[in-house]
Amino acid sequence: MTLIFIWVMAGSCQTNDHDLMNDLSPVNVIVFLGTECPISQQYSLTLENLKKEYAQADSLNFIVLFPEKIRQSEADNFLKTYTMSWQPFVDADLIWAKKFNATVTPEVFIVSKELEILYQGAIDNWYRALGENRQIIDEHYLRGNLQALLSGEELPFANTKAVGCFIEY
Repeated sequence: MTLIFIWVMAGSCQTNDHDLMNDLSPVNVIVFLGTECPISQQYSLTLENLKKEYAQADSLNFIVLFPEKIRQSEADNFLKTYTMSWQPFVDADLIWAKKFNATVTPEVFIVSKELEILYQGAIDNWYRALGENRQIIDEHYLRGNLQALLSGEELPFANTKAVGCFIEY
């Protein structure tokens, strides 16, 4: 079975580079979220549902990392407010955001333990542009890639355009 580690990033870095590297699995999903970003807030239920959907998969973990200058208590409060059961980290110095060239929140990355980017982009195609979302979501990029990984197949999506709030560098 493929070992998958889901890592959701959004915020300020209370942990250091070394700690996060030690937590990497053979395959890692990183999602950048912003506490003040309405699109990040709107995707919280989708992301929590994905966690529940893949709860039976061996070593499938969700970690939130916020690319913004906030206190850990603010990250914890975001997760509580949006009923997300993930371990939060804060990337205040944007160390991880810069490593992956993340530009918006939410933005998803699937990477190897060696930090090779296997997928970068949107969670799904709900948003076409800022302020313009679809009534029907018909492309589930993250879910499709997770299903492929768990089945030992090639990822159906390599790169899509993430729509969200800009990460301020």
